[in-house]
Amino acid sequence: MECCRRILGGEPLPSVVRDLDLRGLRTVNGNRWTRDGLRQMLDRPALAGLLIRNGTVVGRLAGAEPIIRTEEWERLSAILAGRPRGRPMPSSGSAESPSLLSS
Repeated sequence: MECCRRILGGEPLPSVVRDLDLRGLRTVNGNRWTRDGLRQMLDRPALAGLLIRNGTVVGRLAGAEPIIRTEEWERLSAILAGRPRGRPMPSSGSAESPSLLSS
């Protein structure tokens, strides 16, 4: 799946959403993609053919061919669970974090 590959390759989710929109690609309901919508779709365990109950893998979906490998879905899920918006705050004391009180 293209979106999975791009995000696993380091492309930011908003960039993928913008590209889908520019290409005129829509959801199954004909709507424009949103960050939350794409994040929810990509974070589904069923992409890897997994059946989850109460947060625990309880088996594999019968008769379903996984779209991505379990290891890829785990990495993708971890990426999507990271900071959802904006950029990470720079650590204090770094050159990128000037104090508001300094002149």
